[in-house]
Amino acid sequence: FPNGVVMFCCKELAEVLHPLQPLPHHMFSCGRTFDTSLVSEALEVRQSFTHGVIVLDGDEATWGVVQLSSQGKPSIHSATQLGHLYANIPSRTRRGGQSATRYARNRDGEELAFLRKIAERASEEFGGIRSVLV
Repeated sequence: FPNGVVMFCCKELAEVLHPLQPLPHHMFSCGRTFDTSLVSEALEVRQSFTHGVIVLDGDEATWGVVQLSSQGKPSIHSATQLGHLYANIPSRTRRGGQSATRYARNRDGEELAFLRKIAERASEEFGGIRSVLV
């Protein structure tokens, strides 16, 4: 385990966590309660340097997270793509005569539905992240 391991054990439960980044301290504790301060501290540090990114381009959207390094000046430590969506939105049309406004209204509705789907996915994926860049 290159980044260490966190184990919680009792008579009814055994849970093992593999942290994404190395833990700052080594600790062995045996008691009546679980001491989660080390894990909480590591999560707070991770969340303070993690930002969400959403890239929209016409009928596509890609979202992910960027982890900044915590040493010295800000630089990108890692970038991870979490998802990608395609929209099947028709292009704008100049033709259609009396139906042109109906085509435009349908296209606008599909664009709005696509943006709502992206917003829904972003709220699911970026729950505990400090900020989101669109």
